[in-house]
Amino acid sequence: MDGEFVFIKNLVKATDLNNRVGKLESYLEDKGRWVVRLDDNTTKQVKPINLSPMNCCIGSTSVKIVKAHGSLMDFFVLPLGVNVITLVDIDKGCPFNANLDEYITDFYKEGNTIFKDNDSSSEYSEPGKLLQRMLHGVSSAVNIKNHIGDGIKRINNYELEFKAGCPTIKSCSIDCIKYNGGEPQVVKNCSPHNTITDATDNLMAQPISTTTLEDLINMSGLGTYIIIACRNLARPYPMTIARTISSEHLESRARGSKRSRRRKRSRRRKRSRRRKRSKKRR
Repeated sequence: MDGEFVFIKNLVKATDLNNRVGKLESYLEDKGRWVVRLDDNTTKQVKPINLSPMNCCIGSTSVKIVKAHGSLMDFFVLPLGVNVITLVDIDKGCPFNANLDEYITDFYKEGNTIFKDNDSSSEYSEPGKLLQRMLHGVSSAVNIKNHIGDGIKRINNYELEFKAGCPTIKSCSIDCIKYNGGEPQVVKNCSPHNTITDATDNLMAQPISTTTLEDLINMSGLGTYIIIACRNLARPYPMTIARTISSEHLESRARGSKRSRRRKRSRRRKRSRRRKRSKKRR
């Protein structure tokens, strides 16, 4: 789309332009090429197949399916307007199946959402219930939950690895479903990139090998993030920390602490009454 930042890739002749960062200006229908303005203010006409977006699906009107090697870290506050859908519970296995992303992409392309109110609820939609059952049959570790950001809620942060140990780009990349009216637009297997400058001060794209979920959200903006990654614990963070900072466990602990305090007060009162009765008998 016009105004989007992209980088040039896989040119065979003008190889010096590969990884150069530019901005889309206009599409030339007669030539089937985009006019790309580079950071030195020159323009190049480039085929769409030789362009890749700098950021995978920016904006709130998009669903971002994040596929990576993942491990849990500490926590961060989930911003208002962001919700994170996780597929497995903490330290309960990994969503291992090569086709999970395909199932989820097709589900959203058909206009469905996993949770009610356009994924802004913690209650499953009717199609979401069917998807949960189907994915659980594909991978027994699957237990889909929605973490809804309100600027207060805390969620486990992820360390996301997009390079090491990834057999293909399909298994470590981001799929995006954009809604701009009409048919949803799907971008498959996008790799997130940073910008660097080379020796001649040209702005170049550099693939991100490792990032955190918090940084990815800061880079890609509002919307729904579906995490296809393990929720196992990265050392040195022990299980107790992960459970403490999970919002569900925080609420459970708060309720449990209140009950515990009430029980202790009740036991103290009973002991006090027994002591008083014992003294009277004497």
